[in-house]
Amino acid sequence: MVIGDFDHDFQEFEQFVKLIPNLKCLSISGGVGQNILDAHRWERLITSSLPRLETFHFRFSCDSMDADDNILEIFQQFHSDFWHRAHNWYTECLLTSDNRWICTIPCPLYRCKLAVYTNSSHYVVMPADSSDTQDFTLKEKRIPKPKECHFYRITSLTFGGLEISEKCILETKDIKSLKRSMTLSGVSYLNISSDCKIAKPSVLLSILKETPKVSSMYIDQTVLLPLLVDDELCTYLIKMIKRLDLYMNWSIPTQMFITQAELSRVCKAFSNVEVLQCSISQKSAFKYLMENLPKLFHLTISMKTSEDRRIVSDWFDKELAKRNANYNIKYDQGKRTCVVTVNVWI
Repeated sequence: MVIGDFDHDFQEFEQFVKLIPNLKCLSISGGVGQNILDAHRWERLITSSLPRLETFHFRFSCDSMDADDNILEIFQQFHSDFWHRAHNWYTECLLTSDNRWICTIPCPLYRCKLAVYTNSSHYVVMPADSSDTQDFTLKEKRIPKPKECHFYRITSLTFGGLEISEKCILETKDIKSLKRSMTLSGVSYLNISSDCKIAKPSVLLSILKETPKVSSMYIDQTVLLPLLVDDELCTYLIKMIKRLDLYMNWSIPTQMFITQAELSRVCKAFSNVEVLQCSISQKSAFKYLMENLPKLFHLTISMKTSEDRRIVSDWFDKELAKRNANYNIKYDQGKRTCVVTVNVWI
């Protein structure tokens, strides 16, 4: 059983688990409830109400506590024979400038933001020394001192997420820094946002080589298009990417796939994609995608147009009727333009 964002007191949880005495696996995380970090109370509860519990993972935030001494005292309570010898359950105390956590090893899933130290050399700075974090966001900023740690079992990696005024240019040396601080071989989802520019195609190629399990990519279209001139990179994209989401910021007036050449490059580099979400500038681009992505079975497109809604609807209806596809069309009408979103299942 997995419980996330737990914010009740211990008494309520005690009453709940009495209903499931045969529970064998429990993972729970959240803020601090009343007495939730009482190791002795957990011991009594597990002994009396959960006698068959074999796997127990928890992570609780302690940021409301005033002094680190209180946290360390609570942390020591989880080091008794009951925890270590009887069950082989081990815990860590994670301290950062913003949070205090007590968690088991491995730690339940949580998101974590990292920073790249950009001074004489590059390091990845972790908020805490943990070894089982799964979702990461990479930020770039200057800090006085680096702290090097290592993270394993990462399944999702995001570059970007900066403040609007900040810019991040990802270079090959940044990827080398990442390798020193985390194991990337388990990453299956890659997210590159619009505020993180990639210096050259070889940088994205380096990322893909270090993340052989990546099959899903979310990337800003303005970041992607300039990179699709490298044959080796395109070879990796063809082989690896099955799901592609090309992010479009509608507040920026530029549209996706302005030229036929750009559209052709995307179809060539992602010829094995099965699920695609993107923005287009004209109806003909939709037809081109349908005809040139042979393994595609789910397509979602958004298109901003000033054409009459009935004309647009009739065109899509006729085009999709030829393919015997299931689809739905959504219209978001503005003052002068309409954003049309089409979902197609082939």
